[in-house]
Amino acid sequence: MLAWLHREEQPAVGDIEGAAGAHAKSGQGAGRRVLHWRGEDSAAITAREIRPGDTVVAPAAWGGCDRYGWHPDSRTAVVDIAEDCQQGRAVRVRIHPAVLGYWLAEEEYQRAEACLRTYLTAVRDPETEMDLEELQEALLQTLPTVLTRFGMEPRRVRLAPYPGERPNGVVLSTGASVTDEDDTSVLTRPVALDVHLDGVSHWCGHLTRQCGLPPMLIEDERLAGGVHDLGKADPRFQILLYGGDEVAAIAGDLLAKSGMNPANRMALRQARERSGLPRGWRHEFMSVALLNAAVLAGAHDPDLVRYLVGVHHGRGRPFPPAVADPDPQVASVEYQGHLCEARSDHGLERLDGGWAELFWSLNRRYGYWGLAYLEALLRLADRARSQEEIDRD
Repeated sequence: MLAWLHREEQPAVGDIEGAAGAHAKSGQGAGRRVLHWRGEDSAAITAREIRPGDTVVAPAAWGGCDRYGWHPDSRTAVVDIAEDCQQGRAVRVRIHPAVLGYWLAEEEYQRAEACLRTYLTAVRDPETEMDLEELQEALLQTLPTVLTRFGMEPRRVRLAPYPGERPNGVVLSTGASVTDEDDTSVLTRPVALDVHLDGVSHWCGHLTRQCGLPPMLIEDERLAGGVHDLGKADPRFQILLYGGDEVAAIAGDLLAKSGMNPANRMALRQARERSGLPRGWRHEFMSVALLNAAVLAGAHDPDLVRYLVGVHHGRGRPFPPAVADPDPQVASVEYQGHLCEARSDHGLERLDGGWAELFWSLNRRYGYWGLAYLEALLRLADRARSQEEIDRD
């Protein structure tokens, strides 16, 4: 992919781990810019800045794929099917000239594109005298085909410009959605940590049984689901989930999900600043640090349980993110009668921390696809439980 981003000759595809492309030999040029996806911290970077484990987003207009998958020599624009791949009751639909053409006939497209352009012009102008609510309503009235396609009721649709200060499109949304990037795990009501863990453990059991896994793996998946968020017991993370209120965090029950308004990004940012959590800090590796011998005594494969807990948001394959923690804290939480305590400077991100060795040993034990399959089941269980919590909101 790096050679593709550098517009260089594509290396032969093979099974050799870490084979270098032409760009690595030439060392010339930074390559095309892509979006480095990190949730709220996403930013545009050059191809030279991409690191292993990064999630990057490239424009569909660049090509690189065909109907069969990866095709770096293709210059044909890739059909954007993000909306068609959505799951769950929450729906997000981008309204942008580049994607409207997929859904609308020419006449409908022209009306919608004109309304969109008028609305965005008003949004960009802080001194506009145009009524934004009226412009939103006019735009929605040009999109009945889109609303019907995605099962969106007009009265329940919310509209928000994107991205940044000079938006070039809008997002229509209904309901709330679950993502792996939302480290604050916000809902409009709080969810207790033990309730969330029990729910994820239940879903792990359900999914693994339906998939026909052997009993030992079912039990280990259930255990991993039951402990995957223990790291949220870090005092700073609790302050974050309590909206930055340290007194409330000390006096209240341990939370897995916040009761803050998910649309109030300023309040979320302020809560994080008051919490003292280092930027980029990951609760899942704190969860791993809290897994003591008593908790893992019932595991058939303790290494697998530790690993699944650590990668349940997609990090740690094979390196956990390195985050400076100048004021490490001690987290303490009880799990099924066992007291678990650990410091936040656990060292799992260190090259000698043993995590990369754990990654490779489990790949040899379960196979590349087998280990990824087990990871996916826990992640899906976590998402299913979180969606339940949203639906009950």
